Amino acid sequence: MSFEVPKNKLLTKHEAVKASIRIWSALTTTGGDSPEKQKLAKSIAPEYSLDNFKASCPLCQYTGNNCLYCPLAQILGKNCFEEQSLYRIWHSKVTPRPKSQQAAKILQVLQTLDEILS
Repeated sequence: MSFEVPKNKLLTKHEAVKASIRIWSALTTTGGDSPEKQKLAKSIAPEYSLDNFKASCPLCQYTGNNCLYCPLAQILGKNCFEEQSLYRIWHSKVTPRPKSQQAAKILQVLQTLDEILS
């Protein structure tokens, strides 16, 4: 799947979802942690300073760090930083296999969101 982020503009909702899918897809394979997620975000969208956004997240970049507008939060009914959110559960896992399994759950929701937007 080819995905290029246009330069000099903010991500659209669909671009943010596609970039998020690429990040979480990689994390399902590697079972990586937050620093790895940051590296993936930088490699997928190098022309954006995703470090300025919560968790180096393309969806946070799209919403300007406003969880009320996050399409993922709207589907799940809670934002990533609330207790028992998919992201918080992933973040709390310490070994690759559980991290990979939790990343797969996040990826599944993102893929559903992508289908809705397509």
